[in-house]
Amino acid sequence: TATLLLDVAPSDDGFEAWQEGRETTLVCRWDSSSNGPSLDGLLKLRVAAGGSTASTADAAEPTATESSPAAAETYEPDAEESVPDLFAPEPSAAVSERKKADTSPLLPDLQRAVASAWSLPDPSAVAIVAMSGMQAGKHLQGDLTLKGCGCHPGDIFCAEVLEEGRGVPRAVELFEMKRNTAHLYYNHPDRPQYSEEFPPMAISKDAALSELKAGIAESLGIDASELHLCRSQHAPAMFK
Repeated sequence: TATLLLDVAPSDDGFEAWQEGRETTLVCRWDSSSNGPSLDGLLKLRVAAGGSTASTADAAEPTATESSPAAAETYEPDAEESVPDLFAPEPSAAVSERKKADTSPLLPDLQRAVASAWSLPDPSAVAIVAMSGMQAGKHLQGDLTLKGCGCHPGDIFCAEVLEEGRGVPRAVELFEMKRNTAHLYYNHPDRPQYSEEFPPMAISKDAALSELKAGIAESLGIDASELHLCRSQHAPAMFK
């Protein structure tokens, strides 16, 4: 036996034509008024596959700029489904990557689909920033597919119109501040018991230890070469 779900098409539009082999991509829009990504009106885009390893049928399918446009609709979570938290910690479990054809869209096609859905005049000015997954916080650029950029199905992206003369999207800066910044307490070597004597130092998690030592040394007014870092007062020096 099989269970079938029947649906009634709207009288004005009819059913959307199903496009085989297209991945669903969730895109939120950068809201310049609140200086953050807006989760109101999340776009659910289905853009033609752009990978060279896609199947012959997918490769022959028109891209978003030709006769078969990208399918776009507003993403509405189910009652049991919560709106995703873009700044929640990523799961620690590694995502298993299975070898399969690349059915993800090309970045330029995704930019054109976003520009078309939001009536933006210049698709090339649309910056795509990954907000979840392995490439979270990265500005995706070039003519690669999403998979070629290291992204996976289910990742969420933020689309932002870059201001003239601005090289780094604001979404990247916000992600760096929210998710990729560590706040570290430290002490003066003469007073190791007072670890909260100084305000915490904010530093990128991608920064080198030498940069951290230089910042602490400058705050304490001592030579960085005389400074050793350890996890606690009685722990051995781990970072010299």
